[in-house]
Amino acid sequence: EEAKGRVEHAEERLEAALLSSKEAMGASLALQSKFERLQAEIEKGPPDERLAHALEAILPSVYLVVYRDSAGLEAAVGTAWVAADGLLATNAHVVSEFAEWKRRGGHVLARSNGSPVRDYDVQDVLIHPGYGEWSELVEDRPVRVLPGERLQELEFVHACDVALMVLGRGASPGAAIPIAATERLNEMKAGRWVGFVGYPMENVSGGGVNLGAPTPTTQKGIVTAVTDFVLGKGLNGERHLIHSSLPVSGGASGSPLLDEEGRVVGVLCAGTVVGVQGTRILNVAGISYAQRSDLVRELLEVRSGAAKLTDRQRDRRKNWESALAGFSSAQMMRTHLDTIVGEWWGALGRPGGRHDFPAIEGELPADGRNAYDVPIGRRGNYLFVALAVDPVDVDLGLLREGAVLSEDLEQDSWPSIPYVAVSAPERLVLLVSGPPGAKFRVHVYFAP
Repeated sequence: EEAKGRVEHAEERLEAALLSSKEAMGASLALQSKFERLQAEIEKGPPDERLAHALEAILPSVYLVVYRDSAGLEAAVGTAWVAADGLLATNAHVVSEFAEWKRRGGHVLARSNGSPVRDYDVQDVLIHPGYGEWSELVEDRPVRVLPGERLQELEFVHACDVALMVLGRGASPGAAIPIAATERLNEMKAGRWVGFVGYPMENVSGGGVNLGAPTPTTQKGIVTAVTDFVLGKGLNGERHLIHSSLPVSGGASGSPLLDEEGRVVGVLCAGTVVGVQGTRILNVAGISYAQRSDLVRELLEVRSGAAKLTDRQRDRRKNWESALAGFSSAQMMRTHLDTIVGEWWGALGRPGGRHDFPAIEGELPADGRNAYDVPIGRRGNYLFVALAVDPVDVDLGLLREGAVLSEDLEQDSWPSIPYVAVSAPERLVLLVSGPPGAKFRVHVYFAP
């Protein structure tokens, strides 16, 4: 009986021990489960922390774009990133001189930031067709009229400023950085975290980069706006310009702009700068701009033969033409000319024909003054109008034998002087003045 009691007691102790062990194991599993949940939350983290991890992950896929001339001298010209196998994405303006560089015997290289440093020779470039089309449309300088009928010249960020760099056969520059889905891009709005990895160099200490062992810069910021290329809300969803608070300078062009999911949402292309004594510096607005990344996807589709841009780009151009119509300097100049001549003609208040002489075209020399002899062959009413081709201030004066008869010194781009010739013939001098290099046209009208 005593032995039997000892066995039962031992069994009870063993059961208690097993129960305790199960409870401990359960507690341990619960703790592990809690730890895993916490770990998952930590890995998910706030958007800015996720963005930091994403930026670190793409470092091997970001390249320095280098131009090497025929003498072996090198200069860094921008940033590029792996968009697909053997293809790097950058800005069109970074490689716009590619053909000329090759003609001179130079090379464009994509240089890695790892160890050892690797160079990949760029064989060809594919520039978005919209880049050249936009250049044609803004050749007529965009302006807007300010109070007092002063013209303000507008400089918009260049549209479709994206390109692909084609590497040599067999090149393996690394993993492609995924481009965000169109739905994600359409959801981009102010306040979202974004960041870039690239090579800002302009006015940066030491030239901004060690060409022999390049180390890219990483920056984080937020989206401040998403617009079309004339800063509007966009026609038909064409909002392809991302504004952000990221600090950039020359050399960062072409850098991939990432969201917190590690997807490319844009390609950095410009910043807000002012010129000071021939040097560009960032202005206090601190806004930088990026081309939306689906423009790169369009090039990838064209390159692969999966799509053509003909119809899409035709519709896009129509949108641009419509948006830019209200900023046409040439149209505004024509409108002002018609207004000035119409008011002069109306003030005469008499019937009779008006004679328009051929326009005189000129460009102001270094001293900013051009003089023209004006032979007056008939008595009557004359109107002289000077129109600056670009929206700059030009002045107009009418002289006889060195004495000023009349002048228009208003702060505008379309000075005019009416003149009544009471005797003929006589010779006058028309003096156009303004900034050196300013191009202009002088129009002369006559009415009896």
